Amino acid sequence: MIPTAEQKELIKTQLQDILKVRETYEEIYDHIITALEAMPDNKSFNEAMDYIFKRELGAKVVSALCSVGP
Repeated sequence: MIPTAEQKELIKTQLQDILKVRETYEEIYDHIITALEAMPDNKSFNEAMDYIFKRELGAKVVSALCSVGP
């Protein structure tokens, strides 16, 4: 799956709201984009993000991002 410009912007906005250290933000953002690109095209953006947050990033990041979501 190739994330759209709008999806990338959404990810950036959510991460910027919770991650104050620039290096941490860049690492997490890069990881998310790379993981999305490795996802099969038959997954929706929301399904892919849910998988990445829960399975790859862990519960603390998921809790923080869920409280910020659109």
